[in-house]
Amino acid sequence: MVALAVLGFLPTRNLAGDPGLVAMAAALLAGLAASIAGTLPIWWSRHQHPSRSIPNQLGAMALRLLVVVLLGIAFALSGLVHVPTFLIWLAIGHSGLLIADTVFAHSITAYAMQHPIPTSTPSARSES
Repeated sequence: MVALAVLGFLPTRNLAGDPGLVAMAAALLAGLAASIAGTLPIWWSRHQHPSRSIPNQLGAMALRLLVVVLLGIAFALSGLVHVPTFLIWLAIGHSGLLIADTVFAHSITAYAMQHPIPTSTPSARSES
């Protein structure tokens, strides 16, 4: 995220000026908020059975997309940001964080596969 901001600072300032920098920062923060929102369901379900990992990951992707779309609409309609710059940076930030989120989801799934939840079996009752 920081690397994206550093690499995009000068081109964004040259093309859109200071309002473009505000739009860039807002878009990257919106992408980060969506990434965190999508990470939470996967993190909370890390101790569930591995067969639940696919539905949890799909739900996390849907939540992430919902958050980025809602924040994108809110910022774009607010008038606080330069909209074309904001939308470009929203797409760049969302795509960049999608890679990190995919690696995170894979590592959580691998952890769940390597550390399965022990199944409890009912104890046998001895009748006297």
